Amino acid sequence: MAYVMNDNRASGGILDEHDAVTCCHCQAIVPIRKYVKQGGWCYNCDATVCWPCYNRMQTEGCAPFMRQVEIALGGTPRKLWGSAKGVAL
Repeated sequence: MAYVMNDNRASGGILDEHDAVTCCHCQAIVPIRKYVKQGGWCYNCDATVCWPCYNRMQTEGCAPFMRQVEIALGGTPRKLWGSAKGVAL
C-alpha cells in the first residue's frame, strides 16, 4: 500500500491525495479507487496487479517484474513462474 500526493496548486491545479497499490508485474502505481473498479490479483505472486497486467496474465501467465528484468539483462530466470492457471479477478 502506498500514499500518493500530487500538488499542482502552484500552477493553478489542485491537490490530489489518495492511497495506492503497486502492480507486482509492471511496477505501475494504481490509485485504490481505480484498483477497486479495475484491478486483479496474482495468486502466484500473492500480490496486486493492474488491469492491463491482469488481462495479459490470462494468456501469457505470470510475469513478475524481477523476472522481466532478468530476461532483459540476458540472464535466465532463476525459477519457473506460474502459468495462466490460478489467476482470478
